[in-house]
Amino acid sequence: MRDSLRGKAMFLADRLKALDTLDTLLAECAEGNGTVAWVSGALGSGKTELLNVFADRAADRGALVLRATGAKAEQALPMGAMSQIFQDPALPDEVADRAADLLQAASRPTGADEQAYDLSRRPVPGTRELCALILELAADRPVVIGIDDVHFVDAASLQVVLYLRRRIHSARVLLVLNEWSRPRPARPFFQAEITRLPHHRIRLDPLSRDGVRELIAHWLGPETADRVAGWLYRLSGGNPMLAGALIEECRDRQDELGEDGFRDGPPGFGFDQAVRAILHRWEPALLEVAQGQAVLGAHASPALIARLLGVMPERAAEMLDILGRAGLLGPSGFPAPVASAVLGSLEAEDRSQLHSLCAELLHKLGSTTAEIARHLLAADRAAGRWAMEVLRDAAAQALAGNDAEHATACLELALEACTNDDERLAITAMLARAAWRINPATILPHLDTLRSAVRAGFLTGRDAVNVIRYLLWQGDIEGAGEVFQTLSAVGDLDDAQLAAELSLIFMAMCGPSQGSPVQERGETTGGPELGGSFGNPWARATSTLTDVLQRESSDAAVVSAEYILQSCLLSDSTLEIIAFALLALQFAGRPDLATTWCDGLIDEAVRRRANTWQAVLCSVRAEIAFRQGDLAIAEVKAEAAFSRLQPKGWGVLIGLPISTMVMVNTALNRHEKAAELLNQLVPDAMFDTAFGMLYLRARGHHHLAVDRALAALSDFQTCGEKMQQWKADVPSLLPWRSDLAEAYLRLARPEVARELIERQLELPDAQGAAIRGSSLRVRAAAEDVGQRPRTLKKAVDLLQSSGNRLELVRALADLSSAYHRLGDFGRARATGRRAVQEAKLCHVDAVPPQLLGDLPGDTFVAEKEEPESVKDAGSTALSDAERRVATLAAVGHSNREIARKLYITVSTVEQHLTRIYRKLQVSRRDELLEGLQLRREPDELLDGRDGALGPNGLAEREA
Repeated sequence: MRDSLRGKAMFLADRLKALDTLDTLLAECAEGNGTVAWVSGALGSGKTELLNVFADRAADRGALVLRATGAKAEQALPMGAMSQIFQDPALPDEVADRAADLLQAASRPTGADEQAYDLSRRPVPGTRELCALILELAADRPVVIGIDDVHFVDAASLQVVLYLRRRIHSARVLLVLNEWSRPRPARPFFQAEITRLPHHRIRLDPLSRDGVRELIAHWLGPETADRVAGWLYRLSGGNPMLAGALIEECRDRQDELGEDGFRDGPPGFGFDQAVRAILHRWEPALLEVAQGQAVLGAHASPALIARLLGVMPERAAEMLDILGRAGLLGPSGFPAPVASAVLGSLEAEDRSQLHSLCAELLHKLGSTTAEIARHLLAADRAAGRWAMEVLRDAAAQALAGNDAEHATACLELALEACTNDDERLAITAMLARAAWRINPATILPHLDTLRSAVRAGFLTGRDAVNVIRYLLWQGDIEGAGEVFQTLSAVGDLDDAQLAAELSLIFMAMCGPSQGSPVQERGETTGGPELGGSFGNPWARATSTLTDVLQRESSDAAVVSAEYILQSCLLSDSTLEIIAFALLALQFAGRPDLATTWCDGLIDEAVRRRANTWQAVLCSVRAEIAFRQGDLAIAEVKAEAAFSRLQPKGWGVLIGLPISTMVMVNTALNRHEKAAELLNQLVPDAMFDTAFGMLYLRARGHHHLAVDRALAALSDFQTCGEKMQQWKADVPSLLPWRSDLAEAYLRLARPEVARELIERQLELPDAQGAAIRGSSLRVRAAAEDVGQRPRTLKKAVDLLQSSGNRLELVRALADLSSAYHRLGDFGRARATGRRAVQEAKLCHVDAVPPQLLGDLPGDTFVAEKEEPESVKDAGSTALSDAERRVATLAAVGHSNREIARKLYITVSTVEQHLTRIYRKLQVSRRDELLEGLQLRREPDELLDGRDGALGPNGLAEREA
């Protein structure tokens, strides 16, 4: 079935026209008008298929069909084609025997005297007799002699064909000769003699776009044809053989098809095989030139290919013309899959050698470094200093163009070719910069070399500062400090901006007060770096940001963080600084700014194809989203970040995405997944950084969720000890006291929990809405039930303003539970309903049970659809939105006031009131109170006792 499809284009209009012409010539032949049909076309254009179909039709109509096919390997075999014709099974035995004797006499033992069969000389012996046999057969019925690839037929057989051609004018003989089109005829004398007499030319051109579409529609249907016709035409060039191969693949891979081909990769082996079959059918020069064209690509020209292969330019031009006529070669060169198939015909070593020669040729001709480097990479060899320099230049251009992967490949190859120690060090430093942008783990094998170079004074400036970054990334704070001391001793840090950047890097990687050696140096020397004069804006921002995270000035933190974000261009040297500034905005109570900045920076990282940047920034975005209570975004961003780097590549920063994912999964009651994340190996050095503290906090909350309070207690205590030791006891960064208080509550120690919360609330940083609200929520759990609603209401108000919906849901759940325990079921229902609504705004599919605590079972009744019998009774027929509007209207608010309070339009209010009047069967506002059957004071309604919700779904008392 597969072979029957390829090349089957005879039903197309132009092919049918050619077939009709041959049928007409056969009919004339049957009347005694012999002639020649000269069929030409490019490689793979369908000439053989045309001959096959016509031969079958002629045989069906009673003609004697004799066939032969020329072959380059048999050109030196005298009478090779005639032997095929007269050995055809259709011949009578008597004629076959007579022909065999004649062919034996005409043959030569070798092809050494091919000149004896020069077509311009007299016919070889036996020519007259062989032609007489054919004419004798034609006396009984039409004879069709079809010769495919006549340009490869031996000279002796062609002499017979010419002799016969001159004698068939009144005989019933039809000669069908197929030849490949080419600029210079292979047998010019033969072609001239054949076409000198009356004949019929049939040319098979490449398929048009419409022809290709028709072919696809025939085999795969019109819908598929409309979708892929353009792509298939561009790739096949209208060559029927290539088009047939592609259609076969389309049939087998229809699920992968798109408008631009296969979504999961290029065409496969069948297409490659078709390309190579076309090339191998011609002389070797065609394949060689095609390989040269494929290697040189869009820059190829006949002259360049000739120099590469050592052939004449005219010869190269002729072969390129043949490839163009066949549809393989377009104006811009080979399509990528065709080029791949052509290069695939080479052995690996030969392909490497060809690319190497091409690189050397282009270098001599002054081509671009990018183009030369492409061939050096394909050759996987770089011999000579020139090649090393080209690769270094190409890597620099690639980094400038945000192609770190290409830069890394260039530098790795350059490093292999380099023999000079100084140059090897420079290449290694550059390689580390490029590779770090893709995956920091790949620079580990080079880290010792770079550190030794800094100590020896061979590596200075920003490359040396990068070594500190690499060490800190792996948690080697001591090693980073040693490198710093080396740089300081040689004066490398006299540059104030470089020193400030380095201080921020230490702060970002190690924590706000891990004792940055840059700060210590500035304070002791009184120099311009950090501790002395603040003439440098970088130094001022660094000092301010350090202070605010230790001394809790949120406004100053926002100003400093924004200054850094506005001043820093996203780069390898500023990534940690930018990430730290984003988190500082979050900790300072400005998640809106942090989100806006972070989203823009992620877009830039994606645009610049920086994998490590994307991983870090997505991890920061996940932490910001979690602290806003947006669990869905937090989970998506954290998982996306974590998947971008291998665990070893994260270094100590692995604590950030893992902690966020653990917190999210714990909040969503997915404890097995959280435990699986915590089983991930992490570096011990991580626990000496802020990322380790986030990890311990997340692990502690997981322990609490699975009733391992003592284990949680240990983790929270460790967090507190570390943060105090580092003088970074900032609740907005890590509220370890409230975490510890929750653990003590599980252990039935409410008095300890209260004391911890009181201490936390006394800290200046705890005055922020988010930290104060969550602290009050925990304190309420340590109070008597009667005191809890008042404390929890304060917590709810604060958390509402902070934007942390997750903590708000927890506070509302606790408040609902407190109301229920106090017997205030109306408030319990209203508050529980509000908790459900807020939980939905966290973008989770279901409300996690542990977030809602021990809410009463009827809390969510209002969320269910009411029976029809109930809908007909009084105000219960109103929707929640209608009930809110009705309540406010009943106590005298105007439509505009209602719209402002509920954050809806005046028109929406009017529409609600129209439906309310109809459902309650009232006509005026002063009848609404009676219609609603209110039994409590209006202020109580607005306080949430009857489920009336204010702006954003909040139950609130009218001011």
